[in-house]
Amino acid sequence: AQGYKDVTDITLYVKFRVKGESNTYLTAWTTTPWTLLSNLAVAVGPDIEYDTVELLEDTAAGKTGERWIVASARRAALDAMIGKHRVVGTCRGRELAGIEYEPMWEWLDDFTAPNAGSDRSSACFVIADEYVTTEDGTGLVHLAYYGEDDFRILRKHGIPLLLTIDSNGKVADFARLFAGRWFREEGLAVDIL
Repeated sequence: AQGYKDVTDITLYVKFRVKGESNTYLTAWTTTPWTLLSNLAVAVGPDIEYDTVELLEDTAAGKTGERWIVASARRAALDAMIGKHRVVGTCRGRELAGIEYEPMWEWLDDFTAPNAGSDRSSACFVIADEYVTTEDGTGLVHLAYYGEDDFRILRKHGIPLLLTIDSNGKVADFARLFAGRWFREEGLAVDIL
């Protein structure tokens, strides 16, 4: 009823540190930075080929020696961000499934405790799903309970529900760094970054 208008959004590339690996990161791209406050998993395509690349020089996005996991098909598109590098490993997405990573925020600590009856944590691990493509981004998708596919995948894997944004569009109190801010507030994406 109010008509349409064009808006500009910030998109972010995110590095999730693999647990037990001080220098290895899953990389993802998001067009909705506010959903990172509720990140619960990272999805990969089961049949997509992924490279682990080692940075050979410092860049604005990373340091020499860091290892980033990206889809092989997206590596050339990411060259400007990755910079000089070498491929140190290749695997299929299904081989990455189950890898755990460090939570981005302290309020996710309760979600990374061991899952009942499992050695795996309740959240912050890699899930293989056919939904993931290599059309854009890094070929890895960060998951939070806000998108239709995210919801389906997280529910399927029994990951507990976490909504950091309340019904009024405000960041919940438990997300102390950003509490009370509107999810579309100018500057919130930059602060999250």
